[in-house]
Amino acid sequence: MDFQVIGDDIAIYYGRDGKYSDDAVFTAVVNGEEYPATLEMVIRKTDNATVGGVKLSLNASGEYTVNGVDGNVTDIVIPAAINGKPVTAIADGTFKDNIVIKTVIVPETVSVGKSAFANCANLQSFTMSSAKGRALLVTDTVIGYKAFENSGITEITLADTVKEIDFAFGGCDKLTTVNYNGTVSGWASIYMHGTGNHILAYAGGLNIGGQRVKNIVVNNIDEFGLGFAGTDITSVKIGSGVKKVSGSAFNGCKELVSAEIADGVEIGLNGSLFRFCEKLESVKLPSDMKIIPQSMFESCYALQQINLPKGLTHIDNMAFRDSGLTSIVIPASVVRIGAFAFEYCYDLKSLRSISFEDTAENWQIRPHVNTFGFFAGRPRCYG
Repeated sequence: MDFQVIGDDIAIYYGRDGKYSDDAVFTAVVNGEEYPATLEMVIRKTDNATVGGVKLSLNASGEYTVNGVDGNVTDIVIPAAINGKPVTAIADGTFKDNIVIKTVIVPETVSVGKSAFANCANLQSFTMSSAKGRALLVTDTVIGYKAFENSGITEITLADTVKEIDFAFGGCDKLTTVNYNGTVSGWASIYMHGTGNHILAYAGGLNIGGQRVKNIVVNNIDEFGLGFAGTDITSVKIGSGVKKVSGSAFNGCKELVSAEIADGVEIGLNGSLFRFCEKLESVKLPSDMKIIPQSMFESCYALQQINLPKGLTHIDNMAFRDSGLTSIVIPASVVRIGAFAFEYCYDLKSLRSISFEDTAENWQIRPHVNTFGFFAGRPRCYG
């Protein structure tokens, strides 16, 4: 028979005195464990393994990487460990263009490489399972660039070990269900690249504990990322323990009605925080906020009024463009209003709808306040 053992430390002892004899007792010692052996057994060391048709290789760090599959395996189950050594990755392109695979179950320790499941037209579900009792060392995992691009995936379950998702789901228009085995704060802190093709772009929302997440309450994370952009959440409350909110964190949340951001929370300038939040009615901004970033409230049709922070200095380009504002008070601290900041605000009927906390003389000589609507030097109102 052919006896294969995977391990680093293999030795064979021939009888009690170490000498060969016809009646010798053979013992194989593998990684400190003893096994009975016979003359017919062949003990060999290898860095490769195949489990349930899945091919794996051992790297220099003593961790296994999935790099292939045998035959027509439709249901992939990747082990958490082999002989005590963890499985930690699926290599780039491992299952790309495979039209046989239907389901995949992986341990929470596994990162998914670039294009690993790209174009897997018949892939239906991908599940990250939690290790029992978390006996294995659990490290941060990544869903790589284009990992599931243009696949047929309809449902995915991710573990709370996932810390980064890199443009992984472009073209996954059949993805209707996204489950997360973690907390709202955990999901919010995942670093996601872009919004247009992130994991919830097609599913429209997130399920935690079998329930759709609608109301967001988050505190004590470094940065609230893009995890909920474009989803069907209805309310947001960001506590003072959050250091920063990404500039596009709620872009396209068309069901969002109310949002509250605590004092001291930094708002990123590289996006459009509430753009296309068509039902947004109520907003509370940090009192120490200095800049309304570009397009922050663009196309917020239901937003009629907002209290701007007293120390605000800049209202950036297109900040309230095409919004439902009926009146607004501009703080005396503002030194610049950007281009098209109030363009298409059709409910701002006249200058009486716009109040300035300063004298007209001071306002006129303030530098860089030159484009209130889109005609330089003149506010544009509608009526």
